[in-house]
Amino acid sequence: VTVFAQAPSGPVSPIARRFNTLDGRDAVRGLEVRRIEDRSALRRLGALAMHLSFLDASMRKGTDGAWLYQRFEDIRAPSPRPEVELRAQVRSALEFTIASTRASLVIGPAGVGSHVDHLLVSGVVADVSVRRGRTLFRYFEDLPYAFGDPAAPVGTAFCRGGEAEMAAKLEAMSLYRSQLQFLNGTSEPEGWKGQFRRCAYDPPSES
Repeated sequence: VTVFAQAPSGPVSPIARRFNTLDGRDAVRGLEVRRIEDRSALRRLGALAMHLSFLDASMRKGTDGAWLYQRFEDIRAPSPRPEVELRAQVRSALEFTIASTRASLVIGPAGVGSHVDHLLVSGVVADVSVRRGRTLFRYFEDLPYAFGDPAAPVGTAFCRGGEAEMAAKLEAMSLYRSQLQFLNGTSEPEGWKGQFRRCAYDPPSES
């Protein structure tokens, strides 16, 4: 489930044009490309993509009509805006999705790297997990936002996986070409794959 997948209906902020478009102009087309990549990557893993109708942080406005997040530094905030109404809407949407799909396992973002959207969903997953005792809840590492910020919340139950799972994950991630372009400048010997391997949390112990 991609929570913040809604295309904007009007102008977008400068930060949205920078990170959510292919050419700095057409945000709607850029988001459609991302949804196509999402479906392709999840199909490779044998999963079905579900896109919810919420705007990305870079495209949200306050009640005064001003952009809530105008800089990248605003989007990575350890103490983000509460956005109470949005949080309630996301919680309702996820509760409905979990119930309607009869999900036995829910894996959400841990919020490492402090991206405001990831923190919001992480908090919602924590809230929902308290109410659904029969559903297993785990977390995944927030890459690439966790680069340079390796501290995970104490007690976080990460979804474990071995080398085969990591290889499958990296293969699927390679299909997100429009987003990987921002990682082309990495100095890692293996490129972005090396960075992702190095930052992956809670690897299985060697036996």
